[in-house]
Amino acid sequence: MGTAGYAPARRTMWWRMYAGHNCTNYAAYRMVHSGLPNVRPWKGSGNAMNWGVAERRLTDARPAVGAVAWWRPHTGPAGAVGHVAYVERVAPGRIVVSQDSWHGDFSWARVTEDSDNWPSGFVHLNDVPLRDSVLPRVNGTAKVGHHLTASAGAWTPTPTAFRYRWRANGHRLAHATGRTLVVRPAQRGQRISVDVIASRTGYPTTRAVSLRTHAVTGHGSHKHH
Repeated sequence: MGTAGYAPARRTMWWRMYAGHNCTNYAAYRMVHSGLPNVRPWKGSGNAMNWGVAERRLTDARPAVGAVAWWRPHTGPAGAVGHVAYVERVAPGRIVVSQDSWHGDFSWARVTEDSDNWPSGFVHLNDVPLRDSVLPRVNGTAKVGHHLTASAGAWTPTPTAFRYRWRANGHRLAHATGRTLVVRPAQRGQRISVDVIASRTGYPTTRAVSLRTHAVTGHGSHKHH
């Protein structure tokens, strides 16, 4: 489950971890293939012992599918530099993780909460979404020749980048990917909306959709005086 394309023999480095068989390279691979860029979200050591420390704001005791299970050094299955694994399944009192190991191989493990192998914490690098508290909005007059402008809305936490995709009657408008849109005669009678795609390192890219405008009016280009 979720391991297609994981080939440590090709010496791929995920998040600049040591290439090949090891727990951090595998966990980073799973994060990248669940939507994060192949750039380590924090500065400093990539050793497993540092994951829950460097990302303490995203680390808690709550297991969740898609989180990284994290062990401090010399706890549970961890050695001197700690251990990380990918949470595949969660049930009351137990989890199932997939993992790799230094000089070892890929494996699965079931861990129960009452055992000595329960993780020190769970790092929610890509299973806690960005949340839009205020929907995006289309500003301007829906009339041929006029400019419409997208408002990104409000998000928690604050995204570091936005992308835009404009739609007419729900269908994507080719090449309409800027914050503003000039309404064309072809959109007359159609209702315009915009998708806002928010991103922030350490969170999955998230899309929010504005309400549609009223039907576009007008027949020709709008002249500015």
